[in-house]
Amino acid sequence: MRAAALEYQPAVSKTLKALVDRDAVTMQAAPDDARRREVALTPLGAVRATLDAARR
Repeated sequence: MRAAALEYQPAVSKTLKALVDRDAVTMQAAPDDARRREVALTPLGAVRATLDAARR
């Protein structure tokens, strides 16, 4: 996944920003490397993911 993310980095960045704006994920600088970001699913994001999966 990491290699794919690097290949499509602008698209990944745009998608992550949209998810942060929708409160689906949180993103913060990694404590050991400010160039890296740690992304975590929020409770709201988990509910949305579950509902989306149920619709499929």
